[in-house]
Amino acid sequence: EPDAKLDPFYFDDDFVSFACDYPITPAKINGVWHLIQLSGKATSLEKFEPIVNQFIERMNEPLLSKQNGKFGYTDMFGNEVIPFVYTDADWFTGLFAKVTINNMKGLINTDNTLAIPIIYDEITEIAEGASYKVKRGGKEFEVDTYGNLATPTAVTANDYGKVGYIWQGRPFIDCKFDFVTEFLRGFALVNLGGIQQPDGNIQGGKWGVISYAGDYIIEPTYDELAFFTNGIIRAKNNQGWGLINLQNEIVLPFEYTEISAVGDSFGTAKKNEVEFTINKFGKIVER
Repeated sequence: EPDAKLDPFYFDDDFVSFACDYPITPAKINGVWHLIQLSGKATSLEKFEPIVNQFIERMNEPLLSKQNGKFGYTDMFGNEVIPFVYTDADWFTGLFAKVTINNMKGLINTDNTLAIPIIYDEITEIAEGASYKVKRGGKEFEVDTYGNLATPTAVTANDYGKVGYIWQGRPFIDCKFDFVTEFLRGFALVNLGGIQQPDGNIQGGKWGVISYAGDYIIEPTYDELAFFTNGIIRAKNNQGWGLINLQNEIVLPFEYTEISAVGDSFGTAKKNEVEFTINKFGKIVER
């Protein structure tokens, strides 16, 4: 079909345009991929079908790029699809890519949602797209693509009024906290100095965040902490409620009287009796 002409009614539904230095576009004609030149000339790629299918699949993935010294991802037209916020990053392999912030590594998926939080010294794939070996503070763990331990999770343990964790029946993290939450996606919230009230709430003390290694990701300096979504945490100080990430950076200022999580995809914040909608990245999207 070298003489085929460019005709919008001539192609199948699969039609992919891309920006490059060559004036060509891949398109399917009668179920076979071709390279279409601007002149309309079509060259069959039937002999190279396995390679072409893999190439087309990769074209639909976010493309690694670098801007002002930071890594992010664009679509095939150069439009930003994942912000340029990473100090290092890998190409996507299937659904996931390894990214780095300040020497800490994690895993994101194609819409920039955290799969494994960016809190580890090393991440190595064990089973493709299923499990990974992570390392922090000299300790290694196997986690799934949600950042949770691949084997049964750590559970809380109590020792003379102090709380820690056991894992597979063995001590995992020393009992040195006054209150802890269960681990979620590789981190847990802990309290030092607080007292549990009859209603189950914790009054006083300071809250921080720990990893599976038992060390602090965020030191206990906050009046209250609660899970939000996508590696973001609801935090309260003497100014009010705000949102922080696992690098202890402010995502949403501490100026709200209330912040709530609604499922895994969004939440709400209230200020001066006005309620705002927050997306999973901690940004106000609706007033």
